[in-house]
Amino acid sequence: MSHEKQPTNQQKARFAAVGDISLGDQPICLGFGVRSLAQHKGYKSFFEDIKGTFARYELVVGNLETVIASRSAVESTKSAGLVDRADPEAAAAMRDAGITMVGLANNHIFEYGEPGLEETVRHLDASDIEWVGKKNNRIRDIAGNKVVFLSWSLLPDTYWPDLEPADHYNVATSIAPILDEIARVKDSADYVVLMLHWGNELVPQPSRKQQEIGHVLIDAGVSVILGHHPHVLQPIERYKTGVIAYSLGNFVMDSWEEAARTSVILEITLGKVVEYRAIPVSIDGRKYRPALTQNDAERTRILSTLEYRDPLEDSAYLQLVYKERKRYRLSSLVHFTKNIHRVGILNLAWVLAWGVRRIVFIARVAGLEKKDPNVVYRGPMH
Repeated sequence: MSHEKQPTNQQKARFAAVGDISLGDQPICLGFGVRSLAQHKGYKSFFEDIKGTFARYELVVGNLETVIASRSAVESTKSAGLVDRADPEAAAAMRDAGITMVGLANNHIFEYGEPGLEETVRHLDASDIEWVGKKNNRIRDIAGNKVVFLSWSLLPDTYWPDLEPADHYNVATSIAPILDEIARVKDSADYVVLMLHWGNELVPQPSRKQQEIGHVLIDAGVSVILGHHPHVLQPIERYKTGVIAYSLGNFVMDSWEEAARTSVILEITLGKVVEYRAIPVSIDGRKYRPALTQNDAERTRILSTLEYRDPLEDSAYLQLVYKERKRYRLSSLVHFTKNIHRVGILNLAWVLAWGVRRIVFIARVAGLEKKDPNVVYRGPMH
């Protein structure tokens, strides 16, 4: 597909994209995370402040980083359905807010194995939300233009060592299968949009290797890359006639750190050259709800994080990943301690047992982690 090709319709295709949507409790927030709050306030409460903005768009896409299932459907699997799981009514709340498509290819969607994944798509279907990344893609007609949406993850998935995650959703250890899918679909549409799970948590810049990957994907026919996983905003790069949003950060998640609570709604306009406009968003640290940022200085600060900066060379990137992880682990401990009264007695026993297992594992692989950040995914995630 040539990026010089004009739209099949004189109108340009326009849609909005957001970052990670996690509607369960993180382990460190069990008892006072998103799902726990939703049991009192309802899932619709998280979207009340941005529903009007979403109404401007025919299509709003995001990365669904939570299984949606009843506890009874997945309690025989890991964690007894306690963490990283949203209740079924979460799907209808997203659709009511205006979210019309979600990417599923990420390192949490298979957390509860095939039962959790199948329950998730069932609830999405029932709420009329399109999904992509479960060994599928979607072609949408937007203002007379055909736009194909892909969703892929480059993060390792080791929740079920006896299963092959790639048999169930789009996860790979290299971009080869992504390039294969791009080659298959690019001539059937005017534009290719790729939702890509990559990078490392909490790092504000991509690595040189990521940039190289992004350029290869644009050269192969992708018009827009929408990045997820770091949970913080990263710069947006214009490359040739395409756009690479390396990370859109969080959108709904029980995060406490400021960097993980600043986000954007990214308006994309597809034409001969891709255009974009970022709408700054701030996420409430107690209610976990995103809202348009009102303070001018804060808006300016958020937009400045999206300005292009040269990626980090791989060695410097690895050092920063390890530094941020050590800082975040201390921050997590402080956050949990401050909120221990909100956890609940029954949840506390589970969290402490999980925490001990996790700490022992991380201590054991500390040396390896400095060379390979992904080694942390091989240990007890639950």
